[in-house]
Amino acid sequence: MFTTIKSFDQIYIDNTKKTLIICDIDDTILTLDVPYDKINNFIKSDIERQLIDKNNKQEIYRRYKEYKTYYKLINRHSYKHTDKTGFQNMEKKIHPESRICFLTARSVKYHVKTIEDLNIIGLEGKKYNINYTENIVTKGEFIKNFMSDEVEEYEDIIFIDDNHNFISSVIAHVPKIRCYKFTIDDYMN
Repeated sequence: MFTTIKSFDQIYIDNTKKTLIICDIDDTILTLDVPYDKINNFIKSDIERQLIDKNNKQEIYRRYKEYKTYYKLINRHSYKHTDKTGFQNMEKKIHPESRICFLTARSVKYHVKTIEDLNIIGLEGKKYNINYTENIVTKGEFIKNFMSDEVEEYEDIIFIDDNHNFISSVIAHVPKIRCYKFTIDDYMN
């Protein structure tokens, strides 16, 4: 079972307990500062691109230019914090021996970029332990197999993610963790 939230302020924190908070990165703590309709149009375009006649060179070239435009759009924009005030409030509420770390499906080869992305949104990236599943294992499997010793050190464990499948895997593999599903309304439209 999990609780759906729109702000980190909605997470129940017992400040008398040593708590480990495991937070996803993409679309949970930060999101791309690009209007969703532009991303959605690109995804539709990419799917359509796969269906085009491979001999139609003019159409292939047109789609290639669209693809380049999309990546220029992404590179021009940066990330924004999903809920800066809520996250800061959560950090203030936790017990002094509590810790926040990140668990992402990103590849470890993007570690420097991940630190930069966290810095862009006002977090000191090097302050946090960042774990990478690289989409090789589920987040539940990762916590169970690679973070179990760390999890045992804490009285309360909280997992926050935007992806239902990742939350389900945590519930299945480490049922004692309290899970929260973070939603971004304007991004999800």
